[in-house]
Amino acid sequence: MAKLLHIVDAQAPYELLLQLAAVVGEQDEIVSVGPPPALPELARPIEPHHVPFGRPGLCGRRMAGRAARADAIHAWSEPAALAALEAGKRTGRPACLSLHRAPSAEELGEVLLAARMGLVHPVVHTRRVRAALIRMLMPKTVVTVVPLAAAAPDARGERRRRTREALGVRDEQFLLVAPAALARDAGHRYATWATAIVGHIIDNVHLLVPGRGPALRSVAFFARNTGYGDRMHFTEGRLPLVDALSAADAAVFLPRRDAGLSSLAAALAAGLPVVASETPDAAELIGDGEAVAWVPPRSPREAAHVFLRLAEDREFRSRMSAAARAAAPAFAPAACRAALDAFYDRLAAAQPIGSA
Repeated sequence: MAKLLHIVDAQAPYELLLQLAAVVGEQDEIVSVGPPPALPELARPIEPHHVPFGRPGLCGRRMAGRAARADAIHAWSEPAALAALEAGKRTGRPACLSLHRAPSAEELGEVLLAARMGLVHPVVHTRRVRAALIRMLMPKTVVTVVPLAAAAPDARGERRRRTREALGVRDEQFLLVAPAALARDAGHRYATWATAIVGHIIDNVHLLVPGRGPALRSVAFFARNTGYGDRMHFTEGRLPLVDALSAADAAVFLPRRDAGLSSLAAALAAGLPVVASETPDAAELIGDGEAVAWVPPRSPREAAHVFLRLAEDREFRSRMSAAARAAAPAFAPAACRAALDAFYDRLAAAQPIGSA
């Protein structure tokens, strides 16, 4: 197994940090551009580095000593990639950057130019994102697709009991979880809207929103004003994802457009039925099968219809759960790390260690 230097920062996308937590090796090291991110799943030491004049590239110079002990550098955000480029330049170590969705040219700027020049190698999780990057004039040889990693929860029964007790949700009540980070386009408002629609029909459906993000305040405000806010639980990042998934009976993902897929893969690995917007990336990841009930984006009424059926139709729910469990091996973290190690080996061979 290759030894990696992973670089993060406090604003690294949640979906990418979940991947890092799933695939980081025992001998790997993690450093941060400035203060490290707060993520319960990433229970590893993270060494923060000062960012001189707010420039990540200068921070990368301070990371060169760590990079020299690694086989490759893996960045998990745009600022991390700028630091990785500088650390790689000083040590000859190849650099790669994970992306959770296809970016715009404005979003990546200098990093996009470096990728076009083959100085940093993007790592993505769907062929569609790879094709989008190639349309942005990145060479085909520098963009790599690797599988998503997600593990099934351990001690699920105890986690379920403990988490529901803390939330005040009884075991016989139906609990949905919307585990994605609260980004502007992540669709949590549609999840709360659909839950409120169901609330007009039956009174035992609750929604758990465990994450945080820039849309948290607006979504929580909207939820309170549906009239069913007492059935919607916002834990603002304090609840580990594994506990949230263990407590839930089904998961919901209703983004308005393509978004990160790590939390969706984690829900499937947990054997949960999934209600999801039919976005191209999600459809490619999951394909056909009964694990997911697809709804059009921005369709709370159609989502509410599926919520109601899941809550009332035990056989339907059981079929979806069985399909999710059957899909789970595709996300085995060991297989994903093996694919990454093969990729790291190719990087090192293409750019021999010690060459500047």
